[in-house]
Amino acid sequence: MAINIYEWSRQITLIDIGAALNNRVGKSRLANRITAPLNQLPQLAIAPTPCNLQNYIDLYGEQVTQDAVGDLRRYFQIARARGFTSGGLSTQLPPFSIVPGDVRPSVTAISVIGEGLAGWYMERRSLRPLARPVGEGVDLIFKALRPTQENTP
Repeated sequence: MAINIYEWSRQITLIDIGAALNNRVGKSRLANRITAPLNQLPQLAIAPTPCNLQNYIDLYGEQVTQDAVGDLRRYFQIARARGFTSGGLSTQLPPFSIVPGDVRPSVTAISVIGEGLAGWYMERRSLRPLARPVGEGVDLIFKALRPTQENTP
């Protein structure tokens, strides 16, 4: 399986991060600096999914999971079998039929897969994790191990 990667680069100082974690004005200013480039579509990069993704999920995810990828795989299997409960029991009656929107993927699985992939990708870019604020809008904070063409803005 491959993933599509879009990368925006933004240099942020420790002062910006400190202000963001200490007050709403700083947090809003930092959010604006981070999201401003999102209006421009960068070049697409495609990378293979790491074979040990659960290890990255365990390292970078905010929530504990045993098999987040398996949970999403199971969701897609169930979504293909419309008219059945999540356990596979046929509803048999049209009023009780399950429509695609009735069965939802695990929000936890989606979240931790994104966090694991973000951490994996940042490590591939020669960045070192500095902090993992829990419950904050800045999910991962990394620092360049050595300035390179790839990880400088």
